[in-house]
Amino acid sequence: MKKFLIISFILFFGTVTYATNWVEFGYKLYIDMDTIKFENDGTVSFWQKSLNEDVNKNTIKGIKWYYILSYHTIDCYSNKIKVVTYSLYDLKDKRIFNVPYVKEEYIIYPDSDWSLVSNYLCKRK
Repeated sequence: MKKFLIISFILFFGTVTYATNWVEFGYKLYIDMDTIKFENDGTVSFWQKSLNEDVNKNTIKGIKWYYILSYHTIDCYSNKIKVVTYSLYDLKDKRIFNVPYVKEEYIIYPDSDWSLVSNYLCKRK
């Protein structure tokens, strides 16, 4: 069972790094258009990448990171976004920090980068 979970985790998270259809939605915020998944309950899920503005200045616990790769779900009816999981990567594309199963939910504020994403995706469903 443990081997199955490890292989499933590698297949699920390992393929995302090689996605090639990143589209910019605001300042250094990208959505992988190939991973967009529309659900019948009015939600849409996708992988997102945020680039670090200043690798030397913006650190987490003293760790320099280049980008965050995260999986999100937007509820088109309540206008909320949920962070499901995220990882930080260094300049060599090595994962240096991982937080699985976050499940934090936020309101999407008008005129924000996330409102651009939400408006675009929710109108497509």
